[in-house]
Amino acid sequence: MSVLTDIQSRLVADAGVSAITTNISLSVSNEGDTLPRVTIHTVSAAHKHHTTAATGKVVGRVQIDCHAGSPVGSEALAEAVRQSLDGYRGTVGATFVSMCHLDDERSQVTAPTEGRNESGGIFTVQQDYSVGWSVTVPTF
Repeated sequence: MSVLTDIQSRLVADAGVSAITTNISLSVSNEGDTLPRVTIHTVSAAHKHHTTAATGKVVGRVQIDCHAGSPVGSEALAEAVRQSLDGYRGTVGATFVSMCHLDDERSQVTAPTEGRNESGGIFTVQQDYSVGWSVTVPTF
């Protein structure tokens, strides 16, 4: 399991998020996917080391995109995600998360396309989280 899969599992199990959607995917979503939806992907993952070996700690940036058919819908979904993750510390699935902090948030609109949400496009709130998690240390 990866930290992304474990974050996905946490969001699916969260009552606030699942009240809005259970359509939570990793890495990419397609314009034709059902709204509202969440997409999770890793922006960066820095594996930490000390002088002789890996430490088993990773600090990375995870982007979570909250898509909906209206600005209010995307903001409500983003708030539910924030309530589930911002400040979280603990075990998620098989991963120990040492920190999860919301660092940045921005909005965007994807213009409507013929045959798909022609009235207003897709509204997205993008959230960037700093996440620290543990991994196994390689043995040689």
